[in-house]
Amino acid sequence: MTLAIPREIRVTGSIYDYLVESSKISIIFHWDSDGIASASILKELLSRHNILLDFIVPKIGYYDVSAIDVPRIKAFKPDLIVVLDYALKAGDLEILEQTTGAPVLLIDHHINTLPAKPLYYNPVAAGHSQVMYPSTTWVIRELLRLPLELKILLGIAGDRGVKAKETPIWSRLKEYLDRRKWRWEKLVELAELVDSMYRIGDVEGVVRSIDKLLNYNNDLDSALKDNEWASARRLVEEELEKHVNMQPSEIIDNRILVFRVESAYYIASAITRRLALKYQDKIVVVSFKHMGNGPCHVYARSWRYDLMKIITSLVLHGYNIGGKNEVAAITIECSRLEQALEDMVDAIRGTGYKPLR
Repeated sequence: MTLAIPREIRVTGSIYDYLVESSKISIIFHWDSDGIASASILKELLSRHNILLDFIVPKIGYYDVSAIDVPRIKAFKPDLIVVLDYALKAGDLEILEQTTGAPVLLIDHHINTLPAKPLYYNPVAAGHSQVMYPSTTWVIRELLRLPLELKILLGIAGDRGVKAKETPIWSRLKEYLDRRKWRWEKLVELAELVDSMYRIGDVEGVVRSIDKLLNYNNDLDSALKDNEWASARRLVEEELEKHVNMQPSEIIDNRILVFRVESAYYIASAITRRLALKYQDKIVVVSFKHMGNGPCHVYARSWRYDLMKIITSLVLHGYNIGGKNEVAAITIECSRLEQALEDMVDAIRGTGYKPLR
């Protein structure tokens, strides 16, 4: 069903005004630290307005509308759906809106192709430089004119890690860190702790983390001591240690390093990031097989070469792929994993190895 009069045509003020006019909002958010921090920021803002909120984590590892609990949304009957840090394609966003009968507000920073709509807020998809928008929390900061605080920095730490120091906004971040007497490495550590919840597959723990961040507020030291996050991280680190020192199964053009990983944990992104930091002058490609109910993936990451063109290329080949300049990820049926790996490598070689700016 579609709305006879789409609510977005009545937007005359700010997105914040539009949000607080709602009575019930379903918030779909990505399961990592940027998505969790983004959801926590919105909960803090909207909880003052007696708005009923329902937080929904898509099925971990999947990136389309089928990963979203649509029946739950329909039962909740929201008058607005907010999608945070989850790069649904335009067709999936339309399906979500049509099947629920509620308008969709998207806030994101991933590479995507989207129609121009008042409620689709993704500066990168609109043509702005991705280096200026390192996280969805940073987009929310701009959109809602928020001051810097822990949750905004956490999103950047989760998505950029130690490489945040190389972004154009680093001077602004550094000034704030100096005032708080925080070290960036501690923010990266907190992001690793928060991300551990999804990596062990604890969806309820992911949702609990929204309120944990609210309760810790700007108390970084206390957040770093959270027992639940620390326990999950120990499990993840033990698993990562099994793989991070592996040798590549293939070396292509002396630039592409191919690794094959199997795990029951959701560590495809984490192991690719670790290997890319280890081999910073290369392109790391990881073929990841989930030994459970999760999907298979092919990840590529590089801190030297621009991977944006391969995303466009592989979308045209029908792949479910998303990412940013420095990372691209295919979600694929495990039976097609080897073909996806081959196509990823071919797409990278076809770019001519353009350096990151």
